[in-house]
Amino acid sequence: MAPGATRLAGRRRLVLRQITRSPVGLAGMTIMWVVVVTAALAPAIVLHDPTKPNLAARFQPPGWTEGSSWTYPLGTDQLGRDILSRLIMGSRVSVIVGVASVAISSMTGVTLGLVSGYYPGRWDQLLMRITDAFLAIPFLVLVVAIAGVVGPGLLTIILILGFTGWVTYSRVIRGEVLALREQEYITAARALGQRDPVILFKHVLPNVTASVIVIATLQVATSILAESSLSFLGLGVQPPTVTWGAMLADGRQHMGGAWWLATFPGLAITVTVLGIVFLGDWLRDVLDPRLRE
Repeated sequence: MAPGATRLAGRRRLVLRQITRSPVGLAGMTIMWVVVVTAALAPAIVLHDPTKPNLAARFQPPGWTEGSSWTYPLGTDQLGRDILSRLIMGSRVSVIVGVASVAISSMTGVTLGLVSGYYPGRWDQLLMRITDAFLAIPFLVLVVAIAGVVGPGLLTIILILGFTGWVTYSRVIRGEVLALREQEYITAARALGQRDPVILFKHVLPNVTASVIVIATLQVATSILAESSLSFLGLGVQPPTVTWGAMLADGRQHMGGAWWLATFPGLAITVTVLGIVFLGDWLRDVLDPRLRE
């Protein structure tokens, strides 16, 4: 086996050993794996059409309750649509919004943070004042305000979350780059005549990757919560596309007699976000050498 392949296999074994020793990391990884696989296979594994009404089956309770049928394991809503099938399809929106918006925000924030930290000066101060202005406004309030002006839609929500979530990356990466640019190996690279872009992407970026991964993981949870909140308020993805936030909004009107309408979407959001937080916490412990035993 080649030396490179041997090192890669060793790293994989180390990561696997670390995650199996951490109940929190294992739980987070398991939850995320289930959610992602469910989202990817959703059209093939749904039991019923999640958008097709069946008024004859309205308000069917979950299958384990007395007098109900396992035809609808988690019951039906006010239009007779299968709750389980809608939860499965709703996972697609959450995964797409979380991953796509974080991809946009991380690329934007990391790029600005690298440039700002490596070239401190007038533009750095301007960028930091803009960052401070964004951080001064509560994230969800800012997102709701922009969505209310721009209008709802899947692409709109992704762009809004992507271009409002870059500030955390920018602030954290800038601080790390300010310290890294004074390191001896960076000075040596300059003395050897390496260009600044090469130094940034070959020497600086690998040393801030751990922070980027942790921030991105936790921001996926923030994006899923933001999308669910917008859908709950009617400012997110619009019907007939199924979202957990919209299901929660529909179910709140029937909490007295049909508790399952709001309970299961709420549980889906809660468990998914907790799984991402668990995974992010584990990644922080693994990737930050200061936290290793």
